[in-house]
Amino acid sequence: MDSERLVRLLEQVRNNRVSVIQAVAQLRHLPFEDLGFAKLDHHRAVRQGFPEVILGQGKDPVDIAAIVRTMRQRKMNILLTRLDAEKMNRLRLLRTGPNSTRWPTLRRGQPNQLRSPGKERY
Repeated sequence: MDSERLVRLLEQVRNNRVSVIQAVAQLRHLPFEDLGFAKLDHHRAVRQGFPEVILGQGKDPVDIAAIVRTMRQRKMNILLTRLDAEKMNRLRLLRTGPNSTRWPTLRRGQPNQLRSPGKERY
């Protein structure tokens, strides 16, 4: 969750559009969520101004896919680093991002709808 979403949520509570219980449900994963094999930092965007980054090197594509799905459920921006072509292809098969963008020379990808003009798309 970033600062803007947090402010919107608090304003919704103040204006009685969201109950306190509903707000707590949305905030219960802050600042961290333990997936058992990874600990996601949902509060990083608020603290650092930049969201969590997933280091793909050394991680199994199934685990990366689970991390991506969890981050998407929380409406977080996603950046994967250190991905080789084989791992990216396996992630595509696991349906982590049909619109994924990959920059082969940088070995990074964004499994969402973000596009970079003129870049190779897988």
